[in-house]
Amino acid sequence: MPELENLLKDALPKMKKPEEKKILSDKDVHSLVTGKYLSENEKIFCVDYFEKLPFNFDSVEIQEFKIPQIVEKWAGIQNIKLDDLLFIDTETTGLAGGTGTLAFLVGIGFFSDDHFFVKQFFMTDPSAEIFLINALEKEFREFSVFVSFNGKSFDIPLLKTRFILNQKNLKQMENLDLLHLSRRLWKNVLDNCTLQNLEKQILQKKRDLSNDIPGSEIPQVYFDYLENKDASLLKNVFHHNKIDIISMAALLIKISETLDISGIRKNLPQKNLFEIGRLFEDCENLDSAREIFEIELKKNPQNVKCLKQLSFLYKKYEQIEKAEKLWLQAANSDEIYAFIELAKIEEHRRHNYQKALQYTEKAITLVKQSYIFEMSVIDELIHRYKRLKKKIKTGLHQL
Repeated sequence: MPELENLLKDALPKMKKPEEKKILSDKDVHSLVTGKYLSENEKIFCVDYFEKLPFNFDSVEIQEFKIPQIVEKWAGIQNIKLDDLLFIDTETTGLAGGTGTLAFLVGIGFFSDDHFFVKQFFMTDPSAEIFLINALEKEFREFSVFVSFNGKSFDIPLLKTRFILNQKNLKQMENLDLLHLSRRLWKNVLDNCTLQNLEKQILQKKRDLSNDIPGSEIPQVYFDYLENKDASLLKNVFHHNKIDIISMAALLIKISETLDISGIRKNLPQKNLFEIGRLFEDCENLDSAREIFEIELKKNPQNVKCLKQLSFLYKKYEQIEKAEKLWLQAANSDEIYAFIELAKIEEHRRHNYQKALQYTEKAITLVKQSYIFEMSVIDELIHRYKRLKKKIKTGLHQL
């Protein structure tokens, strides 16, 4: 019988034993990045980095600072303390989000005990996602405000999805998204408001490209790592993530300095005073908005946007003489709103209906030439025109 078994074995097709992928120990993540595994299964790799405060991030000094009230007002968060803040950035398997996108590297940063800390959690295998979720859940307990860059639209919804898919709930935290605040401040003075461009133009930070990597290439680096366990390029991903987190801290410090009203009063050089004033105005800090617009208009008398906003603030404060002076200036540039407001002054305050009619006719002429005004404005002008004609006809005009 043994001979028969041997004959049958020889007759069967030879099945090749699957080749086991050889892990290049000198190329794996723990050999190239200083850190430690969080669990015995060596699936979650953690990197700790810290700097004693203060330290320089090129032109910005990273140090303890106070969040201005205007930032709290804009974000809708009250009484923000520095130790409430958790800076967060994710590196993912895709840039579109969705349930199929994983966060394989999550970096967090925070201020504590006169230091700034960065902690990074790397998932060496997607099957270990629950261990990553557990580690993050533990870290999030101590904080109440996420600080992110586009995190409100991307990072936080992504993490929320990953938590849910692992039968967990992401802790409810406030979100201070620096992308949207940066756009409010610098969209009109910069080509774009990517984090890298803000680093270059606002923070005067130049990244060392020799150990960095474009964000668009990061997903493929992780896929390659899963295939061959070669973490050579992952070193750059860790560095990229760390710099992103420190950049967010530097950017928030810069924003806080930019919105410091005492610094603005000292006439510190600002290219975006009008945008700063608009932010104060939108957050209903009208006194500061008026003051900032006045500083900007003194520096740049031809800033027509600033002139308009300041004139209406004067009107709101019943400073009609100051407002009229600006409207007369704007009328020299054929600004339609200026003629409308001047007509109101002449009609309702001075009862000079003939002068009010002249301003109204000029406004109507400019509206016809512009082809872009709202119908409500046109209707209002026509109504005022008819009313003034009637008043003049009945002899109510000022002699």
